[in-house]
Amino acid sequence: MISTVVLLSLDPPDFVVLDVRGRQHSTTMQAAAEPAAQLPELNCQRAGHQITCTLTHLPATVTRIEVTSGVRRLLELDARTTTFTLAEQDLAEVLGQREFRVTLYDTQGRQLREFVRNTTFL
Repeated sequence: MISTVVLLSLDPPDFVVLDVRGRQHSTTMQAAAEPAAQLPELNCQRAGHQITCTLTHLPATVTRIEVTSGVRRLLELDARTTTFTLAEQDLAEVLGQREFRVTLYDTQGRQLREFVRNTTFL
C-alpha cells in the first residue's frame, strides 16, 4: 500500500511529524489477536523529600535503566528493577527547579527512551 500526504499552507509550520506507518499483509483476525503495543510509562510520587518512581510496560528490549541528574549518574539498574527512590537533595537544579532523567537502554547500549521529570510537577 502506498500513501501520499500533501501539506499545503501559506504559513507552513516550523516542524511537522507525520506517522504513516501501517500494517501490511495482516488480516483483521491477526490484528485482533495481536495485543496493542504499550509505551513504557514512568510514574513518580513525592513523599516529603523522597521521590519514588515506578516504570511500567517496559518492552523486553530494555536491559538497563539509568537515572541521572545534571551530569551525575544517580542510579544504574537492570530491567528487573522497575521501582526506585531518590532523595530530592541529590537532584541538580535546572532553571530554579530540581530535575532528573530516566533513560532506557537495550543490550547494545542504544538509548530507547528518555523521561525527564521535574520535582515541581510531582
